Amino acid sequence: MKSPGSVETFGVGLYSAPLFRRCCHGGGVDNQNLWPSPYETIMPKQKTHKGIKKRFTVTASGKAKHRKAFRGHLLSGKSGKRKRNLRQDGVLENYQAKTVLEALRPIL
Repeated sequence: MKSPGSVETFGVGLYSAPLFRRCCHGGGVDNQNLWPSPYETIMPKQKTHKGIKKRFTVTASGKAKHRKAFRGHLLSGKSGKRKRNLRQDGVLENYQAKTVLEALRPIL
């Protein structure tokens, strides 16, 4: 049996989350004596994917926009038409958009 001040955790390191936390209103029920327990069971928090957050934006209609590749350097070897077409943001479709939106869901 754990002491009242200790906290059990799930996972290791950066992705660990407490299985029980102190509850200000004394929620939950202790199995031994049926008195309200100061701990309640919680699920680990869902985390936003920070790399995806930096590279994609979500439009008002729910589409995922991104910056097109091949626009950073070595532009003298590319034609004007090609560079002009690379200026517009790209939009993801199908399963790729679903993956990005799922990774960004905690902040949407």
